[in-house]
Amino acid sequence: MKKVFDNQDFFKPIEEALNQQESVSFLVQGTSMSPTFKHLQTEVFLKQKDRYLPQDVCLFKMKDKYFLHRLIKIKNNQCFFRGD
Repeated sequence: MKKVFDNQDFFKPIEEALNQQESVSFLVQGTSMSPTFKHLQTEVFLKQKDRYLPQDVCLFKMKDKYFLHRLIKIKNNQCFFRGD
């Protein structure tokens, strides 16, 4: 049986674990990172870092929505992301 979780319900415990310096993993849902990550086939492993660099894959929240995208550049303290 398929169970669908609301975006907030799914990512809230992940966000809390990352904020406590824990590592997390989950299966990617969606196609914004394809062909690198495949929907419900690719498991990602995340941990919070002190410094992020271009090409890092990051989980971030914007306007109450979570995104898993690649960091493209950092300019004037702003991060620019995009899917693959």
